[in-house]
Amino acid sequence: MTTIIERVLQLQDIDIFRFSYTEHLSHLASICQEEEYEEGVSLFRKGDECVRLYLLVEGRVNLELESGKTVSVQNCALDQWSFFSHKKHLYSANCLENCLLYTVKYEEMVDLLNSEPEFSWSLTRHLSEIARSSGFESTLKD
Repeated sequence: MTTIIERVLQLQDIDIFRFSYTEHLSHLASICQEEEYEEGVSLFRKGDECVRLYLLVEGRVNLELESGKTVSVQNCALDQWSFFSHKKHLYSANCLENCLLYTVKYEEMVDLLNSEPEFSWSLTRHLSEIARSSGFESTLKD
């Protein structure tokens, strides 16, 4: 079991939190559940309800995208788009090796973000930069 300080240090390495203050990550770390998964375990499947945010802090996960393409990831939030939009998972995720994840229930994250508007803003800033770099023009209609 990791301490809050160890969790904060690990959360700082996850890109979605790059604009977040240590104080906010400390609050997040206090509500995270620490979960270990063995190689080969499925974390979630495309179409499953997305009720938790999965934060991969150790190990590698294989993402099976709708296009049939697979991507290996580490140190990241998994399917943050589905989590924050409170929709079903967009893809499947399977552990390629033993993994350590922190998970946060949707309702707990909502409570945290409502009580910490600056934390909400830091996440919005990060997600906006992703959307901007992926080409906002593709979202425009003629």
